[in-house]
Amino acid sequence: MGIVVSKEPKNTFYEIYYTIYSEGKLNYSENKISDSATISPKATIASSGVVIGDNCVIGDNVVIREGTILGNNVHIGNNCVLGSDGYEVAKIYGSSKIVPHTGFCILKDNVEILNNCCVCKGLFRGYDTIIEENVKIDNIVQIAHAVKIGKNTEIGAGAVISGNTIIGENVWIGPNVTLSNKIKVGNNAFVSLGAVLINDISDGERVAGNFAYDTKKFMKEFKMKKSEE
Repeated sequence: MGIVVSKEPKNTFYEIYYTIYSEGKLNYSENKISDSATISPKATIASSGVVIGDNCVIGDNVVIREGTILGNNVHIGNNCVLGSDGYEVAKIYGSSKIVPHTGFCILKDNVEILNNCCVCKGLFRGYDTIIEENVKIDNIVQIAHAVKIGKNTEIGAGAVISGNTIIGENVWIGPNVTLSNKIKVGNNAFVSLGAVLINDISDGERVAGNFAYDTKKFMKEFKMKKSEE
């Protein structure tokens, strides 16, 4: 263990991290791909760090990068990218770089993703992207690094889920919803189409709008205002 004194600690940290990464000290283990998986010949699978479970189906032009772990019965539609680097920019040795990611992208049993989606892996190991069992994801969805999505959640087309966001179980995320980073969405919540969510929402809460608001609370306040008029 050592101590480094720096006027720019974030940049120094990423320089050390980048050096360790460049020296190949953060590599992944060998691939483990089930014989019962159906993988399109047009798909691209990394040479290491990929696990694909039983009865998975991988569509045309899918790219599966290092650090991607698929459970059983996972279906991935055409043109998806799994295990992509997320968007983390740091100044490394005097120039801005997108930081290479070395965490994991974990999709558990019975996850289904349609076409043209991107799911990033975690920046670091232990800060991984995890999609729990039976999650269903529509077309053209972006899921950033270190996002956690609970069981049975459904995500509509065009949704953008920013990094380190935590989504509970049985949640509905409507089409074209944008979720800011580091927010929490409770179990059984409902986020209406096109909403822009910048704050945490509680279990069972329903929100809509840009910026998103509690629909029941809004209607109550609206009715009170009308009655005062």
